[in-house]
Parts: sequence; structure tokens; C-alpha cells
Amino acid sequence: MVSMASSNALSDPTKVLQDLYTQQVSPGDFPAQATAHFDQLFATDDALQQIPVLNANPQDHASRSLVQFRGMVQDTMSPEIYLASVQDKGGRLLGGWGVADTMTIERPEDEVVDDYSNLKERFVLWVVSVPGESEWLRDMYTPHKLKATEIANFIGILTSEELSMPAFDSDASPPLVPTLHVLFTRSVPRTIISGYKFPMEIASPTTADNVDVVQAIESSRLEITKLRDELISWVAEEALGGDREAAEWVLLIATSRVQSRHPEIIPPSMTISAFPLPPSGSSPTPTPTLHHLLHLLLPSTTHLNFPVNLHSWDDPPPTKPGSLVHFAPHSENEDLHSGVLQLPAGTVLTILESDVRALPSKAAENLHILRNMLRTQTLQYKFPYAPGNGFEFQTDIPCIILCNGGKSGKSVFLPDNDVHVRLNVKGGQVYDAYKPSKDVVLPPTNKLESFRKLVGGTMIGTSKVTPDVAQYIQDDFVKERLEGASRSDGITPQDLMLRMNLVRYE
Repeated sequence: MVSMASSNALSDPTKVLQDLYTQQVSPGDFPAQATAHFDQLFATDDALQQIPVLNANPQDHASRSLVQFRGMVQDTMSPEIYLASVQDKGGRLLGGWGVADTMTIERPEDEVVDDYSNLKERFVLWVVSVPGESEWLRDMYTPHKLKATEIANFIGILTSEELSMPAFDSDASPPLVPTLHVLFTRSVPRTIISGYKFPMEIASPTTADNVDVVQAIESSRLEITKLRDELISWVAEEALGGDREAAEWVLLIATSRVQSRHPEIIPPSMTISAFPLPPSGSSPTPTPTLHHLLHLLLPSTTHLNFPVNLHSWDDPPPTKPGSLVHFAPHSENEDLHSGVLQLPAGTVLTILESDVRALPSKAAENLHILRNMLRTQTLQYKFPYAPGNGFEFQTDIPCIILCNGGKSGKSVFLPDNDVHVRLNVKGGQVYDAYKPSKDVVLPPTNKLESFRKLVGGTMIGTSKVTPDVAQYIQDDFVKERLEGASRSDGITPQDLMLRMNLVRYE
């Protein structure tokens, strides 16, 4: 049930703000008071669900209505000055949250024309819909300093304002863009799916002798093992020609995340090699069935193609063949233009790689950017006056590369792992690795929800390498290094680190 105070805020948030302003105790701290008030009004999930969600058509919402918008911060812009309060004959009135733009002021005769005490500073964020967000996740959705690629739920008063850009044609009318005067924000976790409680999370030293707890742990272990096996089988049969090993590797990489920067424990990149080529006559930007499955399982996924004729990522293709799409964000006329790889943490990236030969210099630069991101999980934002012409921002984007291999048999992205897919087809059948999402055979709804819970729990879980496992990996590494001493591609210390890294995600 919605309280009267919440109902008033929903129907006329501007009046609630103005009433708060006249009743304020500490004038200098009113923004914090307003944030605390609205945050408290909608503190519960049930109350927050009463606020309409801003959709693709802002015109569906009345001007200055209270809305919420789940988005990704694309750019943190320079602070700007705004009119926080206005002196009227009746006294000082609220001007913030766009209220000053709606007022007709009768100024007192003795008012100081330039009273700078009425001005305050505010921060402006450029926020976009979450790239690659799964449709099923949006249906589940109902304050802190924010940075680029961070996701948050913004709750505020909706208006429209003219877009001001240095490169905009001054002879034309600037476009109106939706503007949200934020009252409060809610941070968004990596995954909102309530994951399974894994057996190791149930156990503790005090429960080791409890028969009921031990039985519950064993029951949970068996349930998860069975569900894991079913999930691997579904992914293998629908997207990888029945290859369970390849499916297991895909799920391992897809649920990995950055666990530490120092020491560096980041998601390993992987190639599924010998992946079938798209059928002749298919779309210039084909989408593998594997991406459709991951989109059904994961909160956020993005698919990219690397076709030779474009030398760039794009979906749909650019209007001019050969045009370049920027991978990394870059600054033009003091405006930050987004890059294809500017994605929120946890987004799983799939890449369909063609047989790449020679690349133009700019496309080769994109290739270098992506290689560096896979190796270090950082992305350089290009600014003209920054040291080294850019700043590095941290990323957390697991990557799965689908590669036929061409003549070289290797991926140009130099991933950590290579898994050769083996299609289990019979009777001369041609396996379709590019069937559309509508042709994917779905498990029952409750089973799909269980798959998502298992994946969600894995994405946020933690793991450690026990001493006995670490010793086994080290002994096996030493043995293999001695046996392969004469090989041209000998085993290196990096291989040991990779194995230690992989076992954390197993």
C-alpha cells in the first residue's frame, strides 16, 4: 500500500519539493535533505515499483512527472552553475530541479540584480540505456558518485531541454533531449538474480557435526550438479553441435569476472576454433545461436562481427562500406563520443571473427585496443590533452571469440585459450550454428529460471585455490615443461599463471 506522502510525491513531485524548501531547517544543505526525503519515501521495493519507468518514448510521460530510469553512465560532464533559489516578492523560492524554468517571477524592487548566493553547482551525467541488456532482465527491474560505464537506477523529475553541443549547427534549432533532474539514485548489483546457495557457503566449522546440515549440503550439491549438467547439455545441443566440452568452457568464461587487480586475476579470453562459417547468402552481420543462448541466461551480452570488408565493428553495418567504428571512447570538440567497447562490468562479449588479412591503420588500431582490453581488462579513453593522449579505465568484460581459423587456423586476437569445437553431426547433416532466436528450443520456464539462478550465483560467488590443488597444478606444469622442452612453442611461466587463474573459475 502506498502512503499518502508517497502518493503526493508521485502525483506532484515539484510541489513536494517546494513545500520541503519552505520548511527546511538548514538552507545550505537542502539538496541532501531533498534526497534523503524522497529516498525514504520510496525505500522499499514495493514503493519504488510505483514510480513509472522511463521508456523509449519520453513523450508518454507528462512533463515534470516522477520517473525512474535504469541506465549506464556514458560520460561525466563538467559541473555547471544553476539557479538554486529565486527571490520573489513573497520570499525566497526553490529554483533547483528545473523549477526556475517554470516560474514567472515578480521581483522585489530592492533586489540585488546579481545575487550570486542564489547560484549553486551541479553535476551533469550523460546516461544511456544499458548496452546489451537482456529483455527478460528489464521485466524484473522495478546515491553515490558515479563513473563511466557504471549502472544505476536514477529517480527524478522528467523535463526536456535543448541539447547544447559545440559542433552543433547554430543555424538550426537544437534538438530537445529528455532531461532527468535526479532526486536520488539506487546502485545496481552485478546481477539481480538470486543465485543458489552453494554447498560451501552453507557449511561452517560449527555445523560440521550437524546431521541435518550435512544432509542439506549433500542434497544441494546433488541438485546443483544435476542442474549444471543439464545446462551444459542445453548449450551444447542448441549452439555448439553437441560439444559438451566447448559448452562447459563457454559457461566458465561467461561467468568469470575480475577478482583482483593486484595480483592480476582477470577473466581469461577464449577462442572457439573451427567454428562453422555463416551460410552463404546470410546477413553481412550474422549472429551465432550461441549469442542468443547467452542472452537468455545472462544480464547483459553484446555480439560483434569482424568482417574483412568493413574492417570495423557495427550492427547494423555502416551506410558507407569501409567506414570505421571506434572501439574506444574519444573526445571531439570537448565532447566524449562513445566507443563500442564502452560496456558495463559483467557484459559478456562474443566476437565472430572472419579470415582477417591486411587491415587499414585505423582498423589495426581498433584491433590493438581490443587485444589490450582482453589482456589487461582496461580500456583507454582518448582525450587530446591527457598524458599519453588518454586515460585508462578499468573494464570487466569476459570475451568469447568464435573463429573458423581460415588458413592460419589462429585468431588475430591472441586469446589465452583455444578450444576446438567438435560438431557431433550424423548422416552428413549440416549443422546450423546461426539459427535465429525464434528457432532455439527452450527448456521449460521454471528450468530456464533455475539456469539463470545457477549462472547468477556463479557470477557473484568467490573461490580459492586450495594448497593441494595448487601443488597438483604446479607439479603437472613442471612435468609438462620438462616433456616439452624441445618444442618450439615451449611451456612458459605465463601458462602456469593461466592455469592457476582458470581453476578459480572452474
